[in-house]
Amino acid sequence: MKKQSPQHLHMENALRGLGLAIKAVRFYPENHPARIDAIERGVSALRLALGDLDHVALTVRRDHLSVENGSRLRGSNPAIKALAHHLFARRIFQLMILADISAEDLESAACALAFEPEEIIRRGGIAKIFSSAGIETLWVNETDLNKIVSRREILQEMKSDTRSQADQNEAFTDKDQDDDGAIQERDQRQQPPSENSSFADQRRTLEEILADLAEKGSEARFRRLVNELIEASYAEEPSSLSAGLLNAMLFLARCTEEKAYQESERTLCRKGFETLMTSERTEQLIDFLCEPGLNESSREKAHFLLKKSGEQGARRLGERLAEEKEAKRRKILAQALTAFGRSALATLDFLLRDERWYVVRNAATILGEIRDPETARHLAVLLGHEDERVRREAIRAMTRLGTTEAMDVLLVAVEEGDPDLQRQALLFLGAMKQTKAIPYLLRFLERSDPFVRCLELKRGAVRALGDMGAAEAVPALRALLQQRKIFFRRRFQEIQIACCLALARIGTDECRRILEDTTQRGHGPVSRSATRALREISRAEKS
Repeated sequence: MKKQSPQHLHMENALRGLGLAIKAVRFYPENHPARIDAIERGVSALRLALGDLDHVALTVRRDHLSVENGSRLRGSNPAIKALAHHLFARRIFQLMILADISAEDLESAACALAFEPEEIIRRGGIAKIFSSAGIETLWVNETDLNKIVSRREILQEMKSDTRSQADQNEAFTDKDQDDDGAIQERDQRQQPPSENSSFADQRRTLEEILADLAEKGSEARFRRLVNELIEASYAEEPSSLSAGLLNAMLFLARCTEEKAYQESERTLCRKGFETLMTSERTEQLIDFLCEPGLNESSREKAHFLLKKSGEQGARRLGERLAEEKEAKRRKILAQALTAFGRSALATLDFLLRDERWYVVRNAATILGEIRDPETARHLAVLLGHEDERVRREAIRAMTRLGTTEAMDVLLVAVEEGDPDLQRQALLFLGAMKQTKAIPYLLRFLERSDPFVRCLELKRGAVRALGDMGAAEAVPALRALLQQRKIFFRRRFQEIQIACCLALARIGTDECRRILEDTTQRGHGPVSRSATRALREISRAEKS
């Protein structure tokens, strides 16, 4: 049998002490010597187990416990097995113990863990009970030390504010004493809470706190109310996103951007928001966003909060988008990810490497909607994608960018791409109306093609030049109209018809003369197209 390490033995003793502390608070009243002794022994054992560590994280399973490095404590130990079952039944899956654990915190935690599972659910969950009791050195279902430190600071500030308020009320009470030492009657609403009352007894609703924050006051008052808001928000039902919690998170997020607040106040709000915006809340917010019939105002609020959540929100939106089967929900998720702008580039870059073509296509669409010049390099890679639908979407996204970098990529596609990619690139170059592309398009028209194999591509280049209104292209278009083909005449005539339409869009006097000459010298469909083009110019001039 493998010998247990001293650290594991100390940890087992400490956890046995935790189990005994839970039993002690069940059977002995407050301040009973046996209860005090069990709590003190438990604290000593936990501090010994931590040694030089500043914390230890335990993973709880139905029949065993393991420390954060993955090593499992002895399942044969009946006390450890019973404690694991006890914690798991109360929906505790992680337990974080800090090195400065106090007897007060251990007793409060033991009292909370002594509740039956049904009572814990009725009170809003074990995390809410721990928070209400003001426990700072034991944390359930939270292993992020940064969040724990932030929440601990908030708890300490709240306790400090409560003590200050109690001291002020005590001073007022002393002043109200009469000469005989009798305390005058005071309004019950002004009586300070007793030291033994819990934070839950003092907690107000989120709506009440937000109403107070809407009124201007001192910085100290603002900080006290924000701390109260954060604590009340954290104690909300973890399985749902209430309207009050949504408004509280909106308030904190907006305060981080308001220049009217002091830097220290914005920092406090930012820490509070980061503490509340857990992965579970992010998930709930995405679910809220996808609710059918959600109005535009609520959708904008959800977009704002998700964007403020940063990389966490963008990453989860990308994961949900990749897995979503319903088209309507995919559109909603894509719009939310687009709202991140540049902040979503890392997530989208990850999606572009996905093996599923439709995931890559959706990411390309979002990159185009973001319209950030930096996305051109991401989209350029997709021009070599094996799926035609992805390549086509990459070209379309490039057009939305409309930048010089995007145009350069499209020109490379015209020069080197496959015929389908060239056709798409030519179409969108015309839509972009970038004059820099004109020389490239003219060179493309001048390529030798005796068998008219590049019919579609040359017709696309002619159309693009017409859409641009490129007067520089008029000589090349005239040359094409004057050419005669003995072989493949009908195919070549399709290019000439496109030239007539392009000259009508350019619409200069020279274009009119070329078209008039074509009506007299042209043959069949080309002559008729020139006539229609002249009428189009006349209508444009009249309008």
